[in-house]
Amino acid sequence: MLDTNKIDTLSFIRVYWEIIMMRKRAKIMNYAVIGVAIAALALALHTEALAKDQVRAISAFPKQLLFTKQFLKFVDEINKTSGAPLSIRYVGGPEVTPTRQQGTAIRSGAFDMLMGPPAYYQGAVPEGFVLFGSNVSPQEARANGGTALLDKIFGEKLNAKFLAWGSGGVGFHIYLTKAPKRKADGAIDLSGMKLRSAPPYKAWFQSLGATNVMMSAPEIYTALERKVVDGFGWPAIGFTDLGLHKFVKYRIDPKVWQLDIVIIMNRDKWNGLDAGTRKFLSARMVAFERDSSAAFSKRALEDIAKLRQAGAQLIDLKGDVRTKFVNSAHAIPWKRIKQKAPGNYAALRAKFYKE
Repeated sequence: MLDTNKIDTLSFIRVYWEIIMMRKRAKIMNYAVIGVAIAALALALHTEALAKDQVRAISAFPKQLLFTKQFLKFVDEINKTSGAPLSIRYVGGPEVTPTRQQGTAIRSGAFDMLMGPPAYYQGAVPEGFVLFGSNVSPQEARANGGTALLDKIFGEKLNAKFLAWGSGGVGFHIYLTKAPKRKADGAIDLSGMKLRSAPPYKAWFQSLGATNVMMSAPEIYTALERKVVDGFGWPAIGFTDLGLHKFVKYRIDPKVWQLDIVIIMNRDKWNGLDAGTRKFLSARMVAFERDSSAAFSKRALEDIAKLRQAGAQLIDLKGDVRTKFVNSAHAIPWKRIKQKAPGNYAALRAKFYKE
């Protein structure tokens, strides 16, 4: 008889075929015996599946975006690791659950894991905005206790385990279809320009004189094509995936803020994992932070090369104008944190911002 305890990754179809061939060779088994064998095999497969913790994951972005691709690569590596104590099933992105409902879904346990920026659930955890306004790396945040502090806050406010900040070092820029005006001191003046915007950019764009046009990322291409907007804010990576570089004539440097793509997990699900599984996943998350930052930095160089090839120019601010440009941008998320989470402001500032 076939040893059902040794079944690993054989598909049910292959197993069924093996039984049929075994019957043909022996010519003594009847269909009742085959049925019993199939049931035993199905039970073995089911038991093996249950031996692993199953994690259901969602993302804030569609599959075609770079951030989701990087996350899915991580998921695939976990699932292909021999002897891994858990597996991750990617359920989908905003087409499954709208981005602004995903934080609630994680809190309730409707899903187990979420990849995306905390900005989408900042109403519940305004402290998550700290990564956006930070000027330290994920590795520095782990070493100085910043990550542990965020984990505590996420647990209290979202019933979530903070697992990884996988995009440190990648900044944001303003991309324009026409040249901006300049003030007497060389500062940027965006008055009269309409920029595609999202909540993180809104106050900053206003401070620069621009008019905010709120829209989702998939709408940007058409808005540029139809000249509804004169530009947009976006990280240093990923805009080529949407074809936006074809419209860009100018990018304003230096970078500001940091990309704040994080992975969180329902706290109850995390606590339900055994110690070995938690240790395995924690180690993988540290590696994810390192590998993602390296991959995104490499991609930033590739994307700026594509931007130059498309004919775009870089407006690189210098001196005091440059310093004021960066400081004015970083002041906005920190002001919000101070207003929305005054009790945690000082501790977060000490961990996530170098004065």
